[in-house]
Amino acid sequence: MDKEHFDSFNELRKQSYIFLKEYRENFVKIVLNKHGVKYHEGLSRREKADLFDKFIVGIVKDSNRGLDMIYKEGNLIGWWNRDIDLFFRKGRLMCRIDYKIFK
Repeated sequence: MDKEHFDSFNELRKQSYIFLKEYRENFVKIVLNKHGVKYHEGLSRREKADLFDKFIVGIVKDSNRGLDMIYKEGNLIGWWNRDIDLFFRKGRLMCRIDYKIFK
């Protein structure tokens, strides 16, 4: 985001979550490809569902712990923290995202 004007922090936060959604999608793609599931953005919903069924993949949103967890064949292969910290450092909007990819 280069030099945009926002009237409130809420507008800025909404705009930043658009970018964070893309990062989350890329994270899911990286984790699944690392574990042998050929996932890419061009898949339709039906193709994604078929692929997830074939490899027994599930994405579970745990609202109590604030995590999105990715499972393959019942084993946790990665997680992404949904509680993202937004802050300013030297006039730039920064965010902190916690994640973990298992082997």
